[in-house]
Amino acid sequence: ISSKFEKINELALSDVHYQWVETLNKNGIETLDFYPALLQAKAYDKDYSEPLFQQQDSHWGWRGIVKLAEQLIPRIMEYQWYQDLEKTPSQFEIQQGSYEHSGDLVQRLSKESSLKYQKMSLKHNTILQDGKPWKKQKSAPLLVIGDSFTGVYELTQPKSSGIAAHIAYGTRVPVD
Repeated sequence: ISSKFEKINELALSDVHYQWVETLNKNGIETLDFYPALLQAKAYDKDYSEPLFQQQDSHWGWRGIVKLAEQLIPRIMEYQWYQDLEKTPSQFEIQQGSYEHSGDLVQRLSKESSLKYQKMSLKHNTILQDGKPWKKQKSAPLLVIGDSFTGVYELTQPKSSGIAAHIAYGTRVPVD
């Protein structure tokens, strides 16, 4: 099973994609293109025990989440509204771990076909806030909205390890 990123990498991003981004930008909607950073990080897959995207899943792994956080957090911190926010006095730390996962691509196969694939041991960075797994806050000044990529490692196992948790860790601001 090829990872989603390998499939994306095989295809050129279409003109429609770039036209859409250009239209958003022209209409005052800021866009951030993470593709170049992810493509650059993918070049180092051989140096890690896990690729940027999970092998048997259509989502990124811990490295993809970290790479996105590295790109996104500095941009958030440039906004004036961020400067005006009260930062949490909480203590944050990263606890590295691993978990077993068969992957959403394997889970979509027939039972007979899925037996060909073993669960994979995947790394993750659990964000701890004051010694406990980070939890989103409903009245937070930062709201993360997205597709299934924003739920990976947050709504699914392992929890407190996704992009929202990493944003809270990096910005020291509550996130929902």
